[in-house]
Amino acid sequence: MPVNDIFSFLNNHPIFFLATCIDNQPRVRAMRLYSADKNGIIFNTSHAKSLHRQLQNNPAVELCFYDDEDGVQIRIRGTAVLVEDPRIRNGMADAAPALATVIQDEGARGLAIYRISQGTARVWKTDEDYIPKLMTNVELSSIWMAMYDGAPGSL
Repeated sequence: MPVNDIFSFLNNHPIFFLATCIDNQPRVRAMRLYSADKNGIIFNTSHAKSLHRQLQNNPAVELCFYDDEDGVQIRIRGTAVLVEDPRIRNGMADAAPALATVIQDEGARGLAIYRISQGTARVWKTDEDYIPKLMTNVELSSIWMAMYDGAPGSL
């Protein structure tokens, strides 16, 4: 699956599961994607939540997006980095005016915005026999260029 198709899939299926690890204990929760494109995968949480503290202590994450209708799962493994870009914060506030005050608050009760700009995407699809099969293993660089050449069996 080409990297632009991966971004389209993520944006069309914005609910994902985010896995973190703190003190050797796994944590997973459902999240909502803000955006995914060549600039990275962007999501947010509150500065007051334990997720923010977990990401500060250990930014290694895995995201799992799923389309039940087509049986496709995309897992993204990478490092979540705190974003201080006011353009992203302003875009979020414009998209959700009712939450603009919280989004613009950079204090303890405000929004912590994270980006994954490097990582690996693994694409799985369930076949007719409901057996999940690895379709694509895509290395993603800081400029989100796929290293996978698309040839069958070249993982």
